[in-house]
Amino acid sequence: MIFNKIKGYNVAIFDSHVFRYPSPKSLSTAWSVGLLLIIYFAIQIITGIVLSCNYSAWATDSWRVVHVLVYKDLSWGWWALYLHRCGASFIFILLYVHLLRGLYFKSYDRITLWFSGLLLFLLTMAAAFTGYVLPWGTMSYWAATVITNFFSVIPVYGDGVVEWLWGGPYVGQPLLNRIYTVHFLLAFVLLGLIGGHIIILHVDNSSSLKSIPKQERVLWFDLFFLKDYHIYLMFFLFSTWCLGFFPDYFGHPDNWVEANPTKTPPHIVPEWYFLPFYGIVRSIPHKLSGIAVMVMYIGSFGLFPILDSTKSMRVISERPYFWALIIGIIVNFVILGYVGSSVFPAELAVKCVYAHGLFIFLMPVVTFMEREADTFNWADYLSGEQLDELCEYQDMYSDKY
Repeated sequence: MIFNKIKGYNVAIFDSHVFRYPSPKSLSTAWSVGLLLIIYFAIQIITGIVLSCNYSAWATDSWRVVHVLVYKDLSWGWWALYLHRCGASFIFILLYVHLLRGLYFKSYDRITLWFSGLLLFLLTMAAAFTGYVLPWGTMSYWAATVITNFFSVIPVYGDGVVEWLWGGPYVGQPLLNRIYTVHFLLAFVLLGLIGGHIIILHVDNSSSLKSIPKQERVLWFDLFFLKDYHIYLMFFLFSTWCLGFFPDYFGHPDNWVEANPTKTPPHIVPEWYFLPFYGIVRSIPHKLSGIAVMVMYIGSFGLFPILDSTKSMRVISERPYFWALIIGIIVNFVILGYVGSSVFPAELAVKCVYAHGLFIFLMPVVTFMEREADTFNWADYLSGEQLDELCEYQDMYSDKY
């Protein structure tokens, strides 16, 4: 009896948040990226469970298990391995597009929703890093060495924290066990946070739906099938094409070589979605300063609700100066990724960091100018005849164009 009530309650929640959730007709295809992220997160969890059933978290066996037992001997193991490995890249492609959509439509006005999304992004980065270490290839091993060494910047206790993480004087078996445990747990933590993110989205959106007439609303499930199915189909075809023809494109070839602690690669490169942050760290010689700048760079996205206080315009493309700042931040991000992927002069990355700080500094200035422009009234500064001439000119301009 109690089980049936709980089951019915859960079904009702799912039905109200998926099948019968009212949405505005004006939703564009940009909102379909969120559902694609949920689908690919689910694929990652399923393939991750399949791989974990055959994985061995031993430093002496993990590379052989992944690249021989799973890839060659396990039935369809190569497909699960490639789908899980490339799935991380697909998720970050969608995450960056989702973040860009949030900036374009000023989603950071909903502060709780924005910060829950940033938390999801940070935990996804942690899950991707811990998963990248598990194959125990050359890049995996040295990535674990570099990232765990970040904790050495903690005053007084830094070296002790690093040695505790390693479980000894060097990277080895204890660290691999801990990373495997963290990676497995993070998947289910992310699953719960995604559910919370959706609930926050629907709670915040419910207030805006009150101002939308009932005839302008449509059930979200109908909207998904009738309007956005081609977006999902196109991305599924793209991911299938990548898996079929370029399964190793997103990875580094050195990671197919078993880790050798005695041989350091000539150029340590993380996965492509970490390159902008890696570019910041490697461009600043002092370790503590580099890590601090990287943390401030990521944290600057949390300042958007404070820096942009304009409430009158929702879409940033209607605000050319602010939109130019956002484009500058995006171009900066791409350049930092290029610097992180190549042996390039560090001065360029430092200039990009300064430029990003300048863009962040200019945001409240531009916002103030736009707010003043919104409240500006020509009638306060022009005489009656001048105001009539201005109105006549505007009418002529609108008739001509």
